[in-house]
Amino acid sequence: MPPTIHLIRHAEGTHNLSFENHILHDPGLTDRGKEQAQELAARIAKLQADTSRTIGLVMASALRRTLMTALIAFEPQLSRKQLGVICAWPDVQEVSDLPCDSGSPLASIREEFGTESVNYALVESGWELKEEKYINTEIAVAARAQAARQWLAKQPHKDIAVISHGCFLHFLTEDWEGSDSPQDQDDACSLIETQESRERRGFSAIRSSHEEQKLLRIATLGVWKEWEILKETNKFNK
Repeated sequence: MPPTIHLIRHAEGTHNLSFENHILHDPGLTDRGKEQAQELAARIAKLQADTSRTIGLVMASALRRTLMTALIAFEPQLSRKQLGVICAWPDVQEVSDLPCDSGSPLASIREEFGTESVNYALVESGWELKEEKYINTEIAVAARAQAARQWLAKQPHKDIAVISHGCFLHFLTEDWEGSDSPQDQDDACSLIETQESRERRGFSAIRSSHEEQKLLRIATLGVWKEWEILKETNKFNK
């Protein structure tokens, strides 16, 4: 049986306060963002109590704001040893190459977050440079999302949490509803949103058709290219 993936967008970061803050490199959470992550911790505890679900694996983008969100939201499970570590996962980092969406070198994040609660096995040197598979072209980001879905499908855990970013989550889910800021993929892995999740996000229980999703995707990616979230070229940097 395929796992249930609990997708979480990071809490409020400093860059979310204004467009001017997008020049900040790898920003952390605001005080409000930390409060949001604490509220999320309570929601996770309630989910596990009400449904008997146990999130056995937590994967977080290796940017600071996602790691901070994960460590606060899952602190109760970490402190009680119900969860081993948070796994830093560059594959689910944000799309653009703006300073606010570019990560920090492995040595820096290891120094800040330590090794007791975060595992860095998947973080390779140079992951923060937005080159090769991390370049922000449509083809590269779609391929990264496909690889992430395939990786998740192979994990033995019944429930997995992924803490990522707004733009990338549209690529990961192939769901372009609600993407008014910032696939047609022939791979074997896809994420199907539960009815409960759709209702919680304020959408109809009926998911948009394949053709509707294609139109939403085209419109969204057009805007993202205008805003330079995505590069026009479809070639990887050398």
